[in-house]
Amino acid sequence: MERYFIFKYSRERVIEIENNKLKQSLVEKFGNQEKAAKALKISRSSLNQKLNGKREWTAKQIQLLVCMFDISSSDIKTLFFDQKC
Repeated sequence: MERYFIFKYSRERVIEIENNKLKQSLVEKFGNQEKAAKALKISRSSLNQKLNGKREWTAKQIQLLVCMFDISSSDIKTLFFDQKC
């Protein structure tokens, strides 16, 4: 049980770090989250919720981000998918 908790905590920390990198990349590319959200055709609030793990990314949004930032397949799994299975 303890090991699972440690793994889960570590996984959440990795996701947080990766999401921070994605936030930074979006701001660097577009200037701010408002413009980044517009490029993804979503509201700024929605983008913020997605970056904070409160809403899920759609396949189309993931595809846009992969193309914009040349995200590797291993990073796609870390950023966008919960690897419980």
